[in-house]
Parts: sequence; C-alpha cells; structure tokens
Amino acid sequence: MHLGYPTQMNLELTTKCPMRCPQCYCALEGAKDLDFGRALEVLRDGAKNGLSEVNLSGGETMLYPRLYDLIEECSKLGLVSNIALSGYGVDGAALERLIGAGAGKIFVSLNGSTKEINSKTRSGYEYAVNALALLQKAGFARTAVNFVVHRTNCDDFFDMVDLCEKYEVCALVLMAAKPTSKNELDTLPTALQSKSLAENIKKARTHTKVRIEIESCYSPLKAYLGRSYLFGNTNVGLARGCGAGRDSVSLSVEGDFTPCRHLPFAEGHKTIGEYWENSEVLDRLRDIEGSPGWPCGGCEFERYCLSCPAVGYKLDGKLEKANRYCFVGGQKGIS
Repeated sequence: MHLGYPTQMNLELTTKCPMRCPQCYCALEGAKDLDFGRALEVLRDGAKNGLSEVNLSGGETMLYPRLYDLIEECSKLGLVSNIALSGYGVDGAALERLIGAGAGKIFVSLNGSTKEINSKTRSGYEYAVNALALLQKAGFARTAVNFVVHRTNCDDFFDMVDLCEKYEVCALVLMAAKPTSKNELDTLPTALQSKSLAENIKKARTHTKVRIEIESCYSPLKAYLGRSYLFGNTNVGLARGCGAGRDSVSLSVEGDFTPCRHLPFAEGHKTIGEYWENSEVLDRLRDIEGSPGWPCGGCEFERYCLSCPAVGYKLDGKLEKANRYCFVGGQKGIS
C-alpha cells in the first residue's frame, strides 16, 4: 500500500554538528550543507503535487546557513515545516526568528530527564533543557521532545513525562533506536523493558496532558501497545509502520532522493514524482512489504507491524522488512 504521491518529506540540511553523540547515525565528516537552490526546487515542485509536511533535520539544523529562509519559503508554499534541534545555538533571538519564519513544530532532542541518563546516548543536556525553557517562556504551543529509547533510558519514561509537563511540552515522541554511523546497535532495550514501557505508556496516557506519541518506524512498540485496544489493534494502513516509499521520501544533504535518511540509496532522479514512480529501491520496499522474513513472517503482530528496514540493512546487509532485533519476536542474543 502506498500513496500516489508522498505527503511527507525529510530534508537533511547539514552534516555540521559541534557534538558527537554516542547514538549518532549521521556521517558528520565534510561539513556539507544542502544546496539551497536544490531545496527550493524540490519544495516548489512538491507543493504543487501534494506534499504537505516537511521535516528539517541534520547534523545540527541550527547551523544551516539558510535555515530561516527555508522555513519562510515553506510557509509561502503552504507547507508545514517541522524542525528537530539539539538546543545548540538556541537563544531568545533565534527562537523569535524560527517562530516568526513560520516553524510548525519544534522538536527538541533529549534522551533523559537528567544529564547522567541523557549523556549515555546524547550530548548537550544543558542545551536541550535551555531550549525547552526558552520555548516555554515564549509561549510556543508546538514544542515536542524527541526521546530515542535505549536500554539506558527506557526506565526513565515517567520522569521524562514529568519533565515535559514542567516545560509545558505538547508531545513526547518515542523514537526507535537506529544503527549508528558505524552500523552498530548495542543499546536496544531488553524485551522485558520494552513490554514494561508499553504498559507505562498506557498508564501515562490516563493522567498527563502531554501527548505520548510513537514514531511510525517504532512499529513493534505501536503494534504491541495496540493489542489491548477495546476495538482491536489500530496500527494498520499507512500508519502501520515504516513510511519509506509509502507516504514519505527524503532528500539527502547531497540533494539526492532516498527512501528515508537511514537508507542511503541515491538513484539520481530529478523530481519527487519521477523518483516516486520510477525508483527501483522504492519498488523493492513496496514489494517486500507483503512477504517479510523471520521473525516478522508468522508473528502474531504481522498484520499490525511494518518494522524499520534500515535496521536489517545496516546490521545484516539485507534490505527487507524483517527485524530480528524486535522485542516481540526477535532480539536474537538480546535478553
């Protein structure tokens, strides 16, 4: 199942970043910036054909030299532009410019309620908390926290909810850990931690105003959580999991289309439509959706889960929608 044209797109703005987070999955060498002209070309074409939402990522997005111009252009085109940032380079003036340019949601990356927990997978705790405080002071109502779930912070969930309440954050987004830039993934939560997290999410949703969201490619968690819904598991359709080639694409810092920022397959197409219709890689991703390998094939959640293909590709060299690191049916060697 896929749309006739993507509605969402990620732009990788820059490889510049002053931090070297342990979890980082970006190749930060070379200090590259996405060509502004190429970005505008793609956005203008996309806005005419059905693109509606753009996610801006890095590297450190605040270091992209044409950041405010790009957000303003998105606003003029009727595109919602969401930005992910670490908090580095964020002060009152910078936030005023971001908000004034028309930023949609501002996602602050934070992997722990304390510096000690956060530092096990991310750097810059003080930057992130400072950005949250400034956004609260500015009265910005669309602040969200990106929380990448690891073995080292999974049990910090309720304290993260409390932190979000303190800074009046609208949403806490739980994100699946991805392989690092060295193709390593050794901090996955245990199966027991993951199942406990699902129960904790259910509890938290009954008493907090903070929306607890789970990113689409964290499909196993969404599917497992959905098993107890009164009217059946709702993790179906396009919301079922990985959206690469189904409702979304990505533009790399080199200006090439890829399925998502975690799948480095560039094929040289000029426009989104041309890529969407003719990409061999997108065809492969769509074809293998219906025939997943072990342990996804035959899993009780197979109908409700579409796991991240970048995990298998980066760790095992296989581009398939099967995840042997899944806490439900896989996690080979992970207890």
